[in-house]
Amino acid sequence: MSGRAIIIFIAGLIVISGVVFHNIEASSTLITQNFNKYYLRQTAQDIAQTGAAMALRQIGNDITWRTGFPLMNLASGKVQVTASDSTFFGRKVIKIVSIGYSQYGTSLERRDTCITYQRRSFVPSFVYGAVTTNNPVSAAGSMIIDGRDHDTIGTTVIPGQGQWGIWTTKTFVQSGASMVGGTAAGTDYAPANPGNPAVIKQLQILTGGYPGTPDSVMGAISIGYPEGTLKAIAQSGINGSRYTTNPATLTMPLKGVTYVELPSAGTWSPGPLSGSGILVVHNSNKNSLLSNVNGGIFRGLIISDDIVHLHDTIVGAAVSLTLAPSAGNVIGNGTGAVLFSKTSIKKATEVAVMPPNGSQNAVAWRE
Repeated sequence: MSGRAIIIFIAGLIVISGVVFHNIEASSTLITQNFNKYYLRQTAQDIAQTGAAMALRQIGNDITWRTGFPLMNLASGKVQVTASDSTFFGRKVIKIVSIGYSQYGTSLERRDTCITYQRRSFVPSFVYGAVTTNNPVSAAGSMIIDGRDHDTIGTTVIPGQGQWGIWTTKTFVQSGASMVGGTAAGTDYAPANPGNPAVIKQLQILTGGYPGTPDSVMGAISIGYPEGTLKAIAQSGINGSRYTTNPATLTMPLKGVTYVELPSAGTWSPGPLSGSGILVVHNSNKNSLLSNVNGGIFRGLIISDDIVHLHDTIVGAAVSLTLAPSAGNVIGNGTGAVLFSKTSIKKATEVAVMPPNGSQNAVAWRE
């Protein structure tokens, strides 16, 4: 090869090498830029997810929390979280929106949004009063039925937020020294004898019919309570829940969801009933009987096929399912009281929607 050819070859090699190295450098720069963009985007996503998880944990510890988190530092970026009551395909939920930022306030800023829906506690729509029945009901003795909204202790009334004292598809008879109160159209009526007709709803008709099962009282499948849900929760043991066909095995105080499934025409007379949560006494024939409940305090929701001689203090509400009551369905003829309490009912339904120890229970997660 001549000297001239060698020079041309070397020059060409230098040019080609320069082009190759330039392309390599350009590719390397592009790879670095893409990596940086991905890193910033992933960082924003991680921050958004962390913000949502923090909100879920906060709600797990305090079901009433809706404050959210204002824009604040988190990890290597910032986060902003809102929490609000909403619905998700008919379910009552808390909607959490978490926005994560990386390189906030710079030309490199990236953001990512995480939306999650958390089940929330509620007062079932079929709880129309302190006492709700599908049968004739009566009160005697010194029984107190008060549909005004009470705190969980049962001593303080929240003005204008209550329900009717009695709501029934049949009739109500008040006798003895029993007293009935409640709230109608935002006006509170203190317990009286006779009770004000405004808070005693008789011969009521429900479009679609009266609920026939505990889960339908809760709202059934439309809000996430398909048949068998309460029983399954009780069987899971979550938050102290219990399922039994032999109520003699139960110990007080009750917790979580307590589901007592009795044989046909079976009766449970627990004596003092204490604790909190949701108490179900039911069988497929709707003829289980809860009777002679004496001397305790239960905070939450009682759903029973039949209820007679309720001499406990119930801070929450009681719902009866049966069409064929026993003993004339004298719901109480002693010193008992049913004091409606939204907070107690919400706390009761909380155990049915929230896992223990404030852990997460999202029904949907979107990013």
